[in-house]
Amino acid sequence: MSGARRLILTLALGLGLFGSVPDRSPAQPAHDHGPAPTGGAPGEGVICGWAIYTALAEVAARCFSGENPAYQAEINEGLARLDAYVQKNTPSITAQQIAAFKREHGFLGMPSEELCKSPAAEIYRAIEASDRGRMRSELDQSLARAGEPTWGGCI
Repeated sequence: MSGARRLILTLALGLGLFGSVPDRSPAQPAHDHGPAPTGGAPGEGVICGWAIYTALAEVAARCFSGENPAYQAEINEGLARLDAYVQKNTPSITAQQIAAFKREHGFLGMPSEELCKSPAAEIYRAIEASDRGRMRSELDQSLARAGEPTWGGCI
């Protein structure tokens, strides 16, 4: 995944969006975009949220470790919920696919100094200062019904 796409996913969270990255499962290649999804099927948008929370957790750990423990716990709890949902609703997903997804979407190749000066860090701070109720509500809604996780209408 390009840095630009990672940034767009992070911006989506900054804007409170989980729901136009085309629909695909985490096991499909990043370049296979297919047609845009329609409707609100169970699992739609979960992969988008998973990518966003993965990015936020990495920014929190590498740039703001120990600051605002309640906010970081909220991010980590959301990520754990998304991890569990994806594993439960994608029985064929492997530990290697999960690790690859997190490497791809968690800024793991970016040096910490660059990450902490990036727009992702600014968005992390903006979300921290905002009313995070919408973020929680959208996560709850995304995980409310079992279904195959997809990207949905991500941005």
